[in-house]
Amino acid sequence: MPLVVGADSDTIARALKILEPYTKGARAWFEDADEAWVKGTLVQRTDDSEIGVGRLVFVRDDSVGSPTAQFIAQTASPPAPPARQLAGTSSSDPTQPSTGGESPQPRTNNAGRRKMSVRAATTSDELKRIVARGSRLTGGRISSMQRVDDNYVIDIAFAELAEPGADSDLLPPLCNPPILDCTPDLTTLSYLHEPAVLYNLKRRYEQRMIYTYSGVVLVAMNPFDPVPLYSAEYMARYARKEPGHEVPHLFAIAENAYKGMVTDQRNQTIIVYGESGSGKTTSAKYIMRYFAQAHHADANDKEMST
Repeated sequence: MPLVVGADSDTIARALKILEPYTKGARAWFEDADEAWVKGTLVQRTDDSEIGVGRLVFVRDDSVGSPTAQFIAQTASPPAPPARQLAGTSSSDPTQPSTGGESPQPRTNNAGRRKMSVRAATTSDELKRIVARGSRLTGGRISSMQRVDDNYVIDIAFAELAEPGADSDLLPPLCNPPILDCTPDLTTLSYLHEPAVLYNLKRRYEQRMIYTYSGVVLVAMNPFDPVPLYSAEYMARYARKEPGHEVPHLFAIAENAYKGMVTDQRNQTIIVYGESGSGKTTSAKYIMRYFAQAHHADANDKEMST
């Protein structure tokens, strides 16, 4: 008799709905002691609705030729009969479990990176090991994640995944599509979470784009180096412009506040907040300089000048 973890049809449907974005090739974030967060690619996902357990296997993106023997030894199992083949697997797919008697072999793509071929849990004995491991590591939970070398194996109990808010604890946060890399406004990200924010800010900083919007908030990163972003020409670019028409900048925030004071006749507040040495004083000085130049230009009806 197979071990039944326990999940009714509605619970299974909710769990599978949550798992929809986690398809083969999807990329997710994993915490790392050295890099804070690293990316991994989903190379295999198996679901067994009868038992109520799923497995996701990710390979770290920056792993090149990582050893796989230990990983395969820990996750391999005797071949299951075709009738018990898990949903979502295909014998024609080289990254999926084989229904024959051969042991799975690692494949190498053109870039020299290993693709994992991992057999998911299909027998009651393996599920018992999952339950035991989950109980030891999580105090009774079946769902758990283990890492071997540069690989991540996530076992999910559908009944636990369907609990309110459980997805953020049991599943790794998904990466945003590459088209959103370096987006100027964090609120436009498909997935807004800590690693996505840090990654986007890092990519922009590497390209000397030190300002990023988060809605009406401007995130500023100290370049610790002189940058040509505060000339009269830059001021003129933001004068009388609506927010969002130009790249993120302190002057856009200053212009919006100035417009509120002059046009709408309403008091304005700009909060400059950050750690010591982050550039708060310098930012405040540039904002005040913009106000002075904007008033000077309005009074004389001519372009801003320093």
